[in-house]
Amino acid sequence: MKKILIIDDSMIARKHLKKIVAEHGYEPVVASGGEEGLKLMQDNPPDCILLDQLMPDMEGVEVLARMQELGISVPVVVMTADTQRTTRQVLLEAGARVVLAKPPEPSVLFPAIKDLL
Repeated sequence: MKKILIIDDSMIARKHLKKIVAEHGYEPVVASGGEEGLKLMQDNPPDCILLDQLMPDMEGVEVLARMQELGISVPVVVMTADTQRTTRQVLLEAGARVVLAKPPEPSVLFPAIKDLL
């Protein structure tokens, strides 16, 4: 079963994403912030990452930069409420494969995940 790491500081968002990830046949793993997410992906690399952009401990763009520094190459879908074109461009340049408005609709999220796996 493909494993998807969900990194989001919102407990409600984590629970919601965990539920729909499992319903779509993937194994969800959750982290409440960037540091925890980086540790989990080093210890047991996932097949894909769902990453929140705005988190208090480390923004998503910082997680992407740390992933590059550590040589971690896992496809990342960034979820953000900031839908400005410049934000999207910064995230894509930092290594995100897909940037979606938060909260992502399952009808948009899962086709994007399937394309990455």
